[in-house]
Amino acid sequence: MGRLKPAYRRLIFYLIVLLAVMGLSRMIQTNSDSFYKTSLEIKEAIISKSKFTIIPYVLENSIELSISIESFENPDILSQTITDFCFISLSGNAIENLHWDIKKESQSKVEGVILLEPISTKEGTKLEIDLFLESNTTFTWIL
Repeated sequence: MGRLKPAYRRLIFYLIVLLAVMGLSRMIQTNSDSFYKTSLEIKEAIISKSKFTIIPYVLENSIELSISIESFENPDILSQTITDFCFISLSGNAIENLHWDIKKESQSKVEGVILLEPISTKEGTKLEIDLFLESNTTFTWIL
């Protein structure tokens, strides 16, 4: 192989540096995301002609509950605040002062978040959500 011109050597050097920076930033982003927010099992149930989907995300000192309610036959349930008919406990201790933050809303579906903070998210802790509608339904996870 012959000698490369200085311009080509510089170009190759910059390409190698660019690829290294992109690789490192991708690794850092992946590691920080997986540490920051871990999702638990998605649970769904049909209650009062409405589909409830709950996904808990465990963060460092809090839990974020992503809740979706979909109903074509019982649209009145979509206008209610979920905190009026739910009870949340962590290892048997009631969580009070819940705030339902609606993210998306349509005629047949509402999606929102309940943030439980600051709380201890120790491994083995039991998270329970009870919905009191026509029938009582309990969703349970082990952190």
